[in-house]
Amino acid sequence: MTRSLLPVGVVMAVCSSALGQPAALTTPAPRVELARVSDGKLILEHTVPETRMAQQTRTVTENGVTRNVIVEVPVTVVKTFQEAIPFKEVKAFDMDGRSVTPGRVGHMLRERTAVAISNGGTKLDPVFRKLFRDDALLLVLPVQEVLP
Repeated sequence: MTRSLLPVGVVMAVCSSALGQPAALTTPAPRVELARVSDGKLILEHTVPETRMAQQTRTVTENGVTRNVIVEVPVTVVKTFQEAIPFKEVKAFDMDGRSVTPGRVGHMLRERTAVAISNGGTKLDPVFRKLFRDDALLLVLPVQEVLP
């Protein structure tokens, strides 16, 4: 088995060195959330999966005896919560890195719209550019203080 995998490993090593390494990332990956502007605030809708343990009854047959057993199983539910951020403190960019005026952003976010949120407080890394449409917005949010 080891002998048969050795040529495959050599071919993969040669191909990866010939093709070159992928571009290094300079910023963290952006997250995608729903956003809208209302009353001078940017309303972000965060979606967070939460796993809880729940009890379920199952029918088990052991040695010809059928009985009901209560077992604990993980159940994942999706929670959504909203965060309001003063709209004046938000910077917006198009996918090419050009600044978008607050008036244009307000017009684009009248209704709930999917936007990219910068996790590094900077513009979008070119590696992630391919993931988004040309008319998508990248929002850079103000840095929030972390409580001890």
